[in-house]
Formats: sequence, C-alpha cells, structure tokens
Amino acid sequence: MFCCDWAFSFVSFPKHSQRDEAKIIAHRGWHNGQDVLENTLEAFRLAVKNEIWGIEFDIRWTKDLIPVVHHDESLERIWKRPIKISETSFNDLRQEVPEIPTLEEVVEEFGGKIHFFIELKWEYYPSAQEQNSILLFILKNLSPGVDFHFLSLNPKVFEVFATLPNKYKYLVAMTNTKEMSEIALAQDFAGIMGHYLLLGPSVVSEHLRASQKLGTGYPRTKNLVDRELNRGIEYIFTNHPWELK
Repeated sequence: MFCCDWAFSFVSFPKHSQRDEAKIIAHRGWHNGQDVLENTLEAFRLAVKNEIWGIEFDIRWTKDLIPVVHHDESLERIWKRPIKISETSFNDLRQEVPEIPTLEEVVEEFGGKIHFFIELKWEYYPSAQEQNSILLFILKNLSPGVDFHFLSLNPKVFEVFATLPNKYKYLVAMTNTKEMSEIALAQDFAGIMGHYLLLGPSVVSEHLRASQKLGTGYPRTKNLVDRELNRGIEYIFTNHPWELK
C-alpha cells in the first residue's frame, strides 16, 4: 500500500485543527521489527513514553487458558520457533519466549495509561464460557469504552465474547467493507475499522449518521492524517507512529 501513500503525497489536504491531538493508535505497539518487536512490553512502553493515544494488540490463548499478547497462532514468524500457542502450556511458552507478555501483565503495567484496542481472533475456543470470564476478570478494573475496546475481523467472535454490549466492540473490514458495515449498523456495534482506501465516503457518512465511530489504517504521512480527520475518522492506526507524531 506504499504506492497509495506516495500517490496521495501529491495532493495537499487542509490541516485539521485537531491534528496535534489526533487519536493515533500504535498497531502492535511502537516497534521496528529489529531491536523492538511487535506486541512486547517494550513496544508498549515506547508508545506510552512517546504519548501515543492508544495501542492495538492481539490475544491468543495457551493450552491452559492463559491469554497472551501475540498476533500469530504460532511463534514461527516473529520468534523463529515452530510452536503453536494453543498447544503449549503457559509455563512452557514463558520458558521458550519470556518476551511474550500475558494480557494480565499488559493490563497491570499500562491499564488506564493508554487506550487498548484488543483484537480477539476467530479461532477454536475450547472453553468459551470460562475464557469469557477470564478475559473480563483481567479487565475488571478498567472501564469499557473509556480504557479499552475490542476488535475483531469476524463478528462471530463476539458471539463467544458476548457479555459486554456491542457498543464496546469494533468490526474490522478487509475487502468485505459492505458486509461488515451492514453488520455494524444493524447490530449496534461501536463502529467499523478498515484501510483508508476501503472506507469510502458513503460508508463513512452512513456510520457517522448512526453516531458510530470509524478508524483507518495505515497512513504514513501527516498529510494523510489530515485527510482522515477531515473525513470524520476518529482513530488513526499506524505501524510507524514516529512518522505521525
């Protein structure tokens, strides 16, 4: 998508009056894929240190039902280990890669200091009711909608984690923007997220009329941030937060 950012660099958008207070979300934290890796405590500490408004991170479950912060179902891509999280006990996982934090550790260190967008994955939940209870227990001292929201690419996930109302949950569209938009509107979700090219004017206006909020990723320039803010976008997700500060 870099070519899209490049193309938009030739178009100047009016600077939004609230650009300096824009709600920038560090996608998987403030990381560079080298000395600071995604979804680690260090990546989240840097986001807090640099006064980023929010962080997005992902939840996976160990074999003994400990929610840990990790995007992929296996450790292969980031940690170069052929280990599947759902088939591994937490103690074994911690021994293999101590850098992978638990959700509880993230909440304990950063809860209330920075907004959480917690992505729940569409996967097998062996004990859905218990996992729902575990998740809410860990988040019990935080206020939904104020301190955190849930995200998912699949609305069926929220049938599993149904205790909290949909007004605290966002759907994330990929190429299925129309479908996800219709579900978000019909079922009173908080709103919808997606790539800035895929959330077109009609989608944006429809959700704004319904008093729902929108988030887009992943602009690389402040000029594009202005474009999104001028369109009424609430949240700006980025893999390069240092470029937008």
